[in-house]
Amino acid sequence: MIFNFKHSLKTQLLLKLIFILGSVILLNVLFNDVNLQYDSTNNNLYTLSNYSKSILNKVDDPITIDFYIADNLPSHVLYQKNQVLHLLEEFSRYSKGLIKLNIIKKEVSDDFFNILNTMGISKIQMNIFEDDEFKLVDTFCGFVMLYQDQQASIPVALEVDSLEYDMSVLINKFITKKESRLVFVHNDRDYINEEYSLFIDYLNTTFDVSIITYQQLNNDVIDLALFIQPDNLSKQDLRHLSSFVNDGNEAIFFIDQYKFKNLSASQINTNLSDFFNPYGIKFNHHLVLDTNCENVRFYTKQKGYDFKNKFLHKYPYFPVVKKQFFQSENPALMQFNSVVFPYTSSFILDDYIVDNFTKTILVSSNDTSWKEYPPHNLLPQRSFQSFNMNSYPLIVHLNGFFEDPAVSVLKSYVSLILVGSSSVISNRTVSDFSGNASFFLSLIEWELANSRVETLPNRRVQSFNLNPVSSFEKMLLKWISMLFVPFIFSIIAIYKFTKKMREKNDIKK
Repeated sequence: MIFNFKHSLKTQLLLKLIFILGSVILLNVLFNDVNLQYDSTNNNLYTLSNYSKSILNKVDDPITIDFYIADNLPSHVLYQKNQVLHLLEEFSRYSKGLIKLNIIKKEVSDDFFNILNTMGISKIQMNIFEDDEFKLVDTFCGFVMLYQDQQASIPVALEVDSLEYDMSVLINKFITKKESRLVFVHNDRDYINEEYSLFIDYLNTTFDVSIITYQQLNNDVIDLALFIQPDNLSKQDLRHLSSFVNDGNEAIFFIDQYKFKNLSASQINTNLSDFFNPYGIKFNHHLVLDTNCENVRFYTKQKGYDFKNKFLHKYPYFPVVKKQFFQSENPALMQFNSVVFPYTSSFILDDYIVDNFTKTILVSSNDTSWKEYPPHNLLPQRSFQSFNMNSYPLIVHLNGFFEDPAVSVLKSYVSLILVGSSSVISNRTVSDFSGNASFFLSLIEWELANSRVETLPNRRVQSFNLNPVSSFEKMLLKWISMLFVPFIFSIIAIYKFTKKMREKNDIKK
């Protein structure tokens, strides 16, 4: 009788083990594609933004991400690599299988670097400490995204600052069937073609770009208008502009206070002051100079000779704005370390607050800059005296629902960017400082989607702060941690005691 009982007990135990293992396997299969992780950080650092989710919800064909990681990646960047990997896995999980992530670890070799180069992945040089000395090693860490017949790459994937934004923009480009239409607005088309053709060609690889006059503003669908160097706008021009903006269209204004020719400056009357005053924006009629400036090429010609001498000169009229003076939360600007602002003026922002309407400074000049009022001596060899150095707004974003001061019941959605110089995208600047083209392309892409992109989290953190814990939660955690082990032992003891009592009763029977 005892033997039969033990045999039955073993059978029951075996069946229970089989049931538990089967349940675990079944649950793993059922919840394999379900993301059950919980993000306890204050700003949802490890959660995809609503903007990214909205893009992923539109994906209807598979996207393949090939993540190439070198086997000699230094240990001090492994944490960054893991952060990137975690973000890629987030995209893959939320896409419900439409984004396939392939992790490819390869040895470093010249042949493989050549292959990576054709895919748009860059070679990285890093210092490592080995055999009691620092050594320079060649390595790589980047990925390629493939969708239908399209391909895009992130050349170096070791920073997550703006990676979610970059990936969302690339995926959106993949799935968008129609190119966004950009227009350069100016009443002299030839002038735009002469002075900004390089930037137009650069944008044409991504957008449908054309040049129109103010009178043509409301004739067709426009995704984004770039107003270049508005000058002495007529009342009719301003009516077309007002109608365009009040209809909720997005725009970027490149506003100059001066025209420059042969190292001389002549003041521009834009006639835009009354237009922007209701938004709390005023124009400064000065130039912003900076001790942190670019080397600019100049030419001299000696009398009686046909050839020109070229020389480079530090030119305070070409400030180099550093990254720390960009709006840190803006994902479109995170990837850039600096931008050149030739012949720029600044803006004055009124400090009054309007509900549901914001004025945001996206870029300010360095705190080593100063204002110079006319007359301006643009000669590079002159002596520059800095004074009252400060930081001044150079790019401002107006966003939200704005009430028409003339008709208070009318409210229109406004999304406008104001830039203090059109020279930032001129042929000379784009030719000499190619980073400017990338910078303003990124700003354009952000403006086209800013109502959603603004919610992207800044994933760069120095400390990983969890949500604050209340006194009650602390007390609860304390008692749970203190009583958990005794509770488990008590349950086991009760179980064993009950089991023995049952065995005794069975023997007696």
